Amino acid sequence: MALYLQILPKSLPLALESIGHHWPEDQVERPQGYPYYHWLQTETGVGVLTIEQQTFLLKPGQGVLIRPFVAHRYWAKQPWRTKFATFNGRLEPNIHQIVGEAPFIRSEDQAIFSFSAWIDQTIAAYLDHALDQQQTSVAVYRFLLALSQNYELTDVKNDQPRYREFVLPTIKKIETDFAQPLTVELLARACFITPQYLTRLFKRYTGVTTQQYLLETRLNQAKELLISRPQLPIVEIAHAVGIAAPSNFIKQFKAANKVTPAKFRKFYQ
Repeated sequence: MALYLQILPKSLPLALESIGHHWPEDQVERPQGYPYYHWLQTETGVGVLTIEQQTFLLKPGQGVLIRPFVAHRYWAKQPWRTKFATFNGRLEPNIHQIVGEAPFIRSEDQAIFSFSAWIDQTIAAYLDHALDQQQTSVAVYRFLLALSQNYELTDVKNDQPRYREFVLPTIKKIETDFAQPLTVELLARACFITPQYLTRLFKRYTGVTTQQYLLETRLNQAKELLISRPQLPIVEIAHAVGIAAPSNFIKQFKAANKVTPAKFRKFYQ
């Protein structure tokens, strides 16, 4: 059975406009686009999408985030059911600061983060009245953050042995153990290669160095804690994400985000 929920808490910093799953798709034409950020993901079957004069298939587990007012159309290549979520809230004009400026972003379920599971869990929590306003904003932020981190890797061919052997394990190690005292040297040692070689491979496949990815992961996790734990002191957040010196944390956070952690937290309240 298809489920569609419309939720309009626009007073929240980040909110859901609608969410649903097992939705039967036929043909949709939106020459003026959709007024919100719209995530569409295949549950079963296969869909065909045309966005910005690019046409591609959307297979099970694969999804696309379409920016507001970007013309698009899609139709079923075979019986096609989807999951979807659309986002609004007071900070919707600033979502591009999280996911970038591209008219659309393609991604898919991965071991690090499952967009499908997020939709199912969010729907279940909403129906059980277990998702309050702050939790809704945090959940949306987590979804968008995971998308910004994962989409760059979806076009990497997993049949390339050096990516599978060295880069992917390093990504998983960073994503799970970011709070530990990780260094590029330790990450390289776990792969039995030199730090220089790991960094060259990492940048080739992801566009950033190993150290940059580690720092970005820590700062992104810090953002989530700043939003979800408003009473947690900045010094404890720094330690929780693996940055020992609070002064370094504040300096690195401001360099990456143009605001201090305290101002960032205030902005999202």
